[in-house]
Amino acid sequence: MLISDRRLNFDADSCVREIASFLSTQLRDSSRNGGFVVGLSGGVDSATTAALACRAVGAGRVFGLLLPERHSSPESIEYAEETAETLGISTEQIELTPVLESLGVYEGLRAALCEVDPDYRSSWPYRIVLPSDLRESRAWNVYHLELFPPDGEPRRHRLPAQILRRLQALTNVKLRLRMTLLYREAESRGYLVAGTTNRCELDQGFFVQYGDGGVDLEPIAHLYKSQVRQLALHFGLSERIALRPATPDTWGADVTDDEFFFRLPYELVDSLLVREDLGLDDQTIATELDLDVDQIVRLRAELARRRKVSAAMRCIPPCLPTNTLEEVN
Repeated sequence: MLISDRRLNFDADSCVREIASFLSTQLRDSSRNGGFVVGLSGGVDSATTAALACRAVGAGRVFGLLLPERHSSPESIEYAEETAETLGISTEQIELTPVLESLGVYEGLRAALCEVDPDYRSSWPYRIVLPSDLRESRAWNVYHLELFPPDGEPRRHRLPAQILRRLQALTNVKLRLRMTLLYREAESRGYLVAGTTNRCELDQGFFVQYGDGGVDLEPIAHLYKSQVRQLALHFGLSERIALRPATPDTWGADVTDDEFFFRLPYELVDSLLVREDLGLDDQTIATELDLDVDQIVRLRAELARRRKVSAAMRCIPPCLPTNTLEEVN
């Protein structure tokens, strides 16, 4: 796969050497310097992170955890196992459903969904989506719930804000449980947890604080999604993993990251962010991307809004400076 946007072109070999050196240095300087644990989701980000860790320290010092739950796609496990086999790393699979049941996550989700649609049944796949492509639509970021009864027509409802917050809070428990198990494995082995957040996700706050954002280091957080895909192919991972549409994989029904969060294809988010990073003006960006200037203004405003509201997620928790303490004589 060639990157179609010239602004995103990069030297894959040089990139791999740089990240491998970074990983080796971080490991050497850590008290847990045995290797790396990676949560394998079946997606390209985790697959590429695992491949980079293998390049840095060898497959024998990289361990993959597969952490499915009731709403995970079977395809995700299949792809995660394929990644591990291709890279030659050891793995363990832990089913999260019993723990999530004991925490009341599924019952909480069922109760919240029934408030939106009283006919909802736990066996129905569902997903949460935003309005269509932001390039063509000026619609507000209002979430809708889509339910898929096995023997009926799909149902669509506008999600009240309070129900959306409950659904997000409960769903985030899944990611925070995964973080807990990744650290249990890493600390017991004397390993570090390698994160899988890419440049777009980090910039836009598309991760869960103390969930998939709770890691020891982020090897690919400077890489745009299309660059991560390129590295996956560079490492010999299959196209079905490297080019797989990104998905939260938490609700049972298929939904892509652009349908749930970005409202834009990842490739376009890449192209916008790289040009912002280069300091290009709206007119130049519009010309290069073959879009109208008003479209670029709208898209950049949305990127800036998300960046602002997620700023706290990229910082340590706020605290008072030590010099505010008064001396006691």
